[in-house]
Amino acid sequence: LSVSFEAPRLGRLDRVTVTGLFGTYDQRTDQDRVATAISPRSIERADVSANDFQVRAVADKLVSDVQLEFGLDVNGRVGLEAHDIAVAYDLSGAVVGQTDNLSIDSASRTDTGLFVQALTQAAPAVQLAGGVRVDVVRSANDGGFFGDRSITNSALAGLGSMTVGPFDGLSLTGQVSRGFRDPTLSDRFFRGPSGRGFITGNPDLEPETSLQFDLGARYARSRVRVTAYVYHYRIRNLVERFDLGDENFAFRNRGRAHITGVELEGQIDLGQGYALELAANLSRGDSPDDDEPLDDIGAPSLSAVVRKALADRGAAYVRVAGYARDDRPGPSEIAMPGWVDVDAGASWRFSPRLEIRAAARNLLNQAYYASPDPRWVYAPGRSASVTLVTGF
Repeated sequence: LSVSFEAPRLGRLDRVTVTGLFGTYDQRTDQDRVATAISPRSIERADVSANDFQVRAVADKLVSDVQLEFGLDVNGRVGLEAHDIAVAYDLSGAVVGQTDNLSIDSASRTDTGLFVQALTQAAPAVQLAGGVRVDVVRSANDGGFFGDRSITNSALAGLGSMTVGPFDGLSLTGQVSRGFRDPTLSDRFFRGPSGRGFITGNPDLEPETSLQFDLGARYARSRVRVTAYVYHYRIRNLVERFDLGDENFAFRNRGRAHITGVELEGQIDLGQGYALELAANLSRGDSPDDDEPLDDIGAPSLSAVVRKALADRGAAYVRVAGYARDDRPGPSEIAMPGWVDVDAGASWRFSPRLEIRAAARNLLNQAYYASPDPRWVYAPGRSASVTLVTGF
């Protein structure tokens, strides 16, 4: 459930926006081990449920030549409950026993943040922006595997940026920022089956902090738009999942981590309704303490999309993407072979209130890993979908 309220002017404020969100979920993860000639079937199960919420109030105010935005953001998760369940079968396939280990009885996490940011045109071709945010995060666990625990952390995050241009269609942006991320409730308190194996949280995890440097260049001229990004992130106390062996995993703070990358994007209007989009990505992540690679760093990739407008009522596209082999898996990953993916789709609008969309995925029926997990499975093969969209 989401609700929002917006007023263009309220008192001396230029604009006020208040949004609220409440959601609930129940999730089941089963590791189903099939029977063999000498071993019966077994299921290792995790049942997890929780409620999520957020209240965010933002106000805008123009002070002289400075556009201010400030507000309050309160978000979190309450009523988290998790069960580690084992179901045993005999060789005939009948259930002969079930054990229920309470992983989390009740856990909650509340993040309260106050923020302000400012934007100003310092000169005809120079734009400055900056902001700060103060967060207080409280995580609490009652009962379950780790017992009663309560952790409160606070941090100051912020950014400063400068944009110069455009000059003949070219503009440059540099940004320095400091980030903060508190471990999730599952990182701290969950113990049970997951998609990768059996995982145990760590209630003593420290929050991550980061110092981030970003440089972007944008060029827009006539029918051509090109964007390039270069980034370098320095992270302290990286929260990392690692392999203990025998499909058992745990969480730890790694210490230092560096992530560096380049991203390129381009759009070209070819005329007669055709457009070409290009994208490339190259990134590297490692720990400077031991020069070992990090998890979740994607392999180099290159993609091209050709789009065609159809009589102002529809569109069609073909996308070709190539992914290089990843020979630097992280501590809970395996090496990933490269692959090429081809997708296509089209849409047609019959009226302002009725549209049909069709998409086809993996047209080459490539066999590639869905993820770099040690328990990897193949990604879906060739597939198609048709969606009918209506508005009223």
